[in-house]
Amino acid sequence: MRILFLGKRQPMARDLLERPYGRFFHLPRALAAQGHAVKLALVHHQRAAPWSGLRHGLDWETLEPREGPLRLLRRLGEIARGFRPDWIVGCSDTYYGILAVHLARRVGARSLLDAYDNYASYVAWCRPLHAAWFAAARAADLVSVAGPSLAALFAAHGRRGPTFVLPMAVDPVGFFPRDRFRCRAQLGLPVDREYIGYFGSIARSRGISTLFDAWAALRERRPTVELLLAGRLEAGLPLPPGARYLGYVADEALPVVMNAADVLAVVNRESAFGHYSFPIKLYEALACGLPVVASATDSTRWILREHP
Repeated sequence: MRILFLGKRQPMARDLLERPYGRFFHLPRALAAQGHAVKLALVHHQRAAPWSGLRHGLDWETLEPREGPLRLLRRLGEIARGFRPDWIVGCSDTYYGILAVHLARRVGARSLLDAYDNYASYVAWCRPLHAAWFAAARAADLVSVAGPSLAALFAAHGRRGPTFVLPMAVDPVGFFPRDRFRCRAQLGLPVDREYIGYFGSIARSRGISTLFDAWAALRERRPTVELLLAGRLEAGLPLPPGARYLGYVADEALPVVMNAADVLAVVNRESAFGHYSFPIKLYEALACGLPVVASATDSTRWILREHP
């Protein structure tokens, strides 16, 4: 088959061309490895030089959106007609699911929407975009989702066609159990402490204050317990006194940081985002054999259904 993927070049603020990761990269890579002809047409949402060619075993074309939506749509149409896909896959955001269905109709291909979050929760006020996204999901030939709560969400918005669960998965970059004391020494951390780790978006919207309050209460009884943080810090968000913040950690160092912890916290809120978010950090912690304490959203209950 010939499969065209549409999406962001920088989902989760990581440039797929320079730092290939996640379902956005590994799904096309796996399909190409099975012998399918796969092409990626990715749009810049951050500054980056346009690029086209072969890299990481895939055919890439990246596009600038600054010339306007009509020129961008026209260029994507040219790519689709030139590639002649059997399937067009929209991933990483609402826009690309909508575009996948639109372009598939125009070139006689079938369409697949892939959703790993409730994208409608990102910009809650933009109701016309949400309506277009759910309409595209109803019209798509196939929908793939990161978990069953997302499948139920699409069904509630009128999706009647086939929907299948394609769970999140750990990137093959070193997530396995390691000696925690060696990891601490490697990071320059005291080895005789107990560490609660939180690695990800440090933001009010995730309910991070719950973790900060829990740690403060725990320290009154166990002063040797430390809070070890890494990830993007929301501007203006104060960290609790005494917390160790490692900043934004390089990809290759994250397994070491994670294995330095005694337990990992996965924090989210019961919300239109939290119930449909399937945290990759939870999967990574399980791959490292770490004990985990997670907020009981619909998504984490499902991930941990065999380990309640």
